[in-house]
Amino acid sequence: MKKAIMLLAICIMSISLVSCGDKAPTEADVISAIEAGTLTIEDAVDKGYVTEEWVEDYREKNSVPAINKVDAHMIADFETTTLDGEVFTNANLPPVTFIAFLNPNSEIGQEQYNLLQETYDSVIAAEVDVLIVNLSNEESELFANGKFKVINYSDSLKTALGTMVDMVNEDGFIGSWNVNGSFLSAWYSKIDPA
Repeated sequence: MKKAIMLLAICIMSISLVSCGDKAPTEADVISAIEAGTLTIEDAVDKGYVTEEWVEDYREKNSVPAINKVDAHMIADFETTTLDGEVFTNANLPPVTFIAFLNPNSEIGQEQYNLLQETYDSVIAAEVDVLIVNLSNEESELFANGKFKVINYSDSLKTALGTMVDMVNEDGFIGSWNVNGSFLSAWYSKIDPA
């Protein structure tokens, strides 16, 4: 009799453990996992954690319309100087320009600057421009024979970048296309001359 009772207790515990293991995560757990990148929305649907309707609602609440992305990536008003000491503001930005933030004292900065120099003629032929932001704010021989305008990385420019300032690595190189004052969402850590 004792064996039968123990066997019954073991079965009940096993069933309860199995049912606990199959318990679906809460909505908050699913959202946290999606935002952390440990669960895709598709997997959440496949596993039955959420429905297609939930996904539509989630995407609608968490998507930024394209027009707002343009506004969000807009560079605010700023003032800085060129290496020649001329005042340069956001009003001086060409309509379409590749803005390269580089430190001329770093190996990657020098390498990417030289690649920009090599490709500059084809960039201009496409009716776009290149602007260099000097992250060291010091004169550099690297810029002596440059084909493009070089401006200093002033506090005003840092402020004007808003949250995009986090993209700038002051020890190296980063660049992005800027169209009518707004950065495109892609940032490049190196130039692909192809």
